[in-house]
Amino acid sequence: MTDFPTISKLYSEINEKYFNNKFISVNSKYVSELFNKVREKNINTKISIVIDKEPPLELLESEDLIDKIQYYRVLNNIPKTKMANLIGVDAETYSNYEKKRIPFVNPVYVNILLEELNIKEKIEIPEFIKFIEEYPLPKIINILKDEMITKSDFIKKSGISRYALDSWIKKNGNQKIQACMYEKLYLYWKKYKGYGKE
Repeated sequence: MTDFPTISKLYSEINEKYFNNKFISVNSKYVSELFNKVREKNINTKISIVIDKEPPLELLESEDLIDKIQYYRVLNNIPKTKMANLIGVDAETYSNYEKKRIPFVNPVYVNILLEELNIKEKIEIPEFIKFIEEYPLPKIINILKDEMITKSDFIKKSGISRYALDSWIKKNGNQKIQACMYEKLYLYWKKYKGYGKE
């Protein structure tokens, strides 16, 4: 009497042999092999194969926030396109965030994605991103004006060019600036205004 294997047994064999319960790249050859076995045994039933993806723990253990976000995104099987739509950017831009080609430091984006992934209680937002959220550029410009800090002193201590500073003052800080500029402001606030020591 012929032993007719069950679908689950066939899948287990293929999964164990080829996938090893890791991150997988589905190869059409292996999928074809599975269905050929089913056809040979004259098994007439619907087949539903669910493969759980387990992202590398290195992402979760990373100090980079975008790595942690990527870990939970993959764990929850959320496509990059959905993440991109949530924060209003195109898929390529979001992909560049995960590839670290563009710094992911926008506090609004961060909060939206942490909320979507339901990990606000699990993830510590980096101090640099907290600074950006607490000190938008208009607030920084007003503080510099109120405290009557001279341009020369600020430029010398912060490393920010006079051209950039004049541009910010002229527009009252109502413009976007690069992450590298915000990093200089952050380091200045830490060193000369005690940010993060409260």
